[in-house]
Amino acid sequence: MDMKRLLKKGMAGALAVLTAAQLCGCSAATPVISELEDKSVKIVKDLLEFGIGLVKGSEDQEDTNADEESTAQNMDAEQPEAAEMTEEERIPDEDIAEDVFLQKLDKLVSDYGLFGKHQTGTMTTWQDEWFEAEGIMGAAIQDFDSDGVPEMLVCISEMCEDHAEDGYYHIMLYMWECEEAEAVLADSVPFAAYIQSEYMDGNLSEVLFRAANWTEGIQALQIVQVDGYSYLMCEDQEVASAFADGSSRSYWLMSYRDGRLEYDASFTQTGGGSSDFAYTGYRFEKGALSSSDLYFSEWYEDNALFDNYGEALSSFWEDYGILVEESRRDDSSVYDTYEAFTSILSPDNDVASVFVFTNTLVSREYVGASFSTIAGFEANLTWGDELLEQYSGESESGTETES
Repeated sequence: MDMKRLLKKGMAGALAVLTAAQLCGCSAATPVISELEDKSVKIVKDLLEFGIGLVKGSEDQEDTNADEESTAQNMDAEQPEAAEMTEEERIPDEDIAEDVFLQKLDKLVSDYGLFGKHQTGTMTTWQDEWFEAEGIMGAAIQDFDSDGVPEMLVCISEMCEDHAEDGYYHIMLYMWECEEAEAVLADSVPFAAYIQSEYMDGNLSEVLFRAANWTEGIQALQIVQVDGYSYLMCEDQEVASAFADGSSRSYWLMSYRDGRLEYDASFTQTGGGSSDFAYTGYRFEKGALSSSDLYFSEWYEDNALFDNYGEALSSFWEDYGILVEESRRDDSSVYDTYEAFTSILSPDNDVASVFVFTNTLVSREYVGASFSTIAGFEANLTWGDELLEQYSGESESGTETES
């Protein structure tokens, strides 16, 4: 547009020169004027031809620019579709994700070995070591967060850094995602009930193993489907019956969402050991504690919600759509199923086991004048998924041992 105005001014100036010469009274026959007039006419003519060329070139350039701009706009308009295709390609399908996870599982089995499926041993004191506590206890591949893409959960018993000096192991839950054909660790948490207690550091009551394992019990992790959503139901029940007395039992619910393993609920033993048992129900919203209520207590002065243990347990879990096994619902007190090392989950639930571990006192003898105890134990681990079967017998860390 500026070029056009410049050309118009240039041509107008040339014409003005010619007009001025004529107005001065100069005749066209005057040689100088005639020559000036001829030259002016030529200049105007040349300017007109040059200007027309420039204007045409400018218009052609504008047309080219417009075409390029239109092409760019068309490319921009098509870009979202291309980006969407790239995003779809980035999301792995189930077969690709499973292959990636199996490769990662190979590496984990190589690093940790498998937790022994069957171990036996005897103890004459509570310090006798017989138990191999390290290894992979369970694994599962499925869509845990309902995003249409599978994840892999791996449960590993490994040395607990906070209690390494005492030789304790804890169970860690690892959740893996598949991103760009690679297994990426999304989150990890210990296998631990939630608790609030002035006698404990932190809010986790961890399950701990050691080589001198003299407590009976059951530890289990099972996937429960409720209304199409996957929950991780965790169970811990322990009884010290060989060289002491006392028991504990806690049950908690977790889920995986937005890349994190979070608590949904915990029915935790918060009092007692040999007697005076108490259980608190903790509820969570998006991983944050929202409420805590005393559900059952043997202390009569406590204002618990229930005076029947079985009713307290079943009522708490029914709020989450989880059914408790019938015999546990009938427990009037903690002692009714004191040594029942089975899951509390009813078979009416939609359940898939990740692992169930039990340690049982199978024999006990008293010898000598001092009646020394010889305690025989049998530990068993079962997998609910066939993922680990291909490694069975090759890399098990636990073996049958005797102290």
